[in-house]
Amino acid sequence: MRLPPALEAHVRPFARYAATGVFSGGLNVVLTYAFTELAGFDPRISYGITLAILIVVNFFIGRYIIFDAARQRAGG
Repeated sequence: MRLPPALEAHVRPFARYAATGVFSGGLNVVLTYAFTELAGFDPRISYGITLAILIVVNFFIGRYIIFDAARQRAGG
């Protein structure tokens, strides 16, 4: 089954966006568990550290994977 030409250009970026969401969610769970259970931090502290890490990771994922910065500028 072929997609309509208007949709075809959007499927791959959407798949990348969905994959990064799954990756980010999994990383959130793993890091929060590691900081709380393995490192023994307070849950609020471990979640705060995890969020700080995820902000940086999601920035680079969004910049270099979703927007494919090697070929064009984000938003351009």
